[in-house]
Amino acid sequence: MRQLPVAELLAGLVVGSVVLGVRALWRLRRRPFGRGAEGARERREPGMTAERKRAQLIASCIGLAAINIPLILKMFPPNGVYGFRVAATQSSPAIWLRCQCLYGMGARGCGVISASVLAVLPVTAKRWLLVTTFLAPLFVAIAASFVYLNRIKGNESLHISSVEIKPWE
Repeated sequence: MRQLPVAELLAGLVVGSVVLGVRALWRLRRRPFGRGAEGARERREPGMTAERKRAQLIASCIGLAAINIPLILKMFPPNGVYGFRVAATQSSPAIWLRCQCLYGMGARGCGVISASVLAVLPVTAKRWLLVTTFLAPLFVAIAASFVYLNRIKGNESLHISSVEIKPWE
């Protein structure tokens, strides 16, 4: 009897729901109840685009934190679609699992930190500051993953038995 690929279905469900949620949040905008004196097209307030960008980035942070949960739970074998994919991580399942878990925790942490900072930034914050607040922790998580990968790559005592492989066995 063939088993269902639960891990892949779960990841697809999480990614799909995050994409649909982010898309719905991006389409939200304030609409006036009636037409103003100028007609159907009214001028937007200057802070409205910054607030919309802030909402988009916070939704992206939440999505980033959500889609990295399967990486933390070690639900995927080495593949070319999902995860921290470089040649060194795909060379060994043990290295793959360790790097995926670290990258998942780092990316989830960066999503939480970025969302928190974006929520408390003043309304007058510039768009470049909002985007930098989103991207800077993500680059730190990626850099930390490369540093960790270089540290464990040469370790000869790293065996497959030292890492718990979860669902795909």
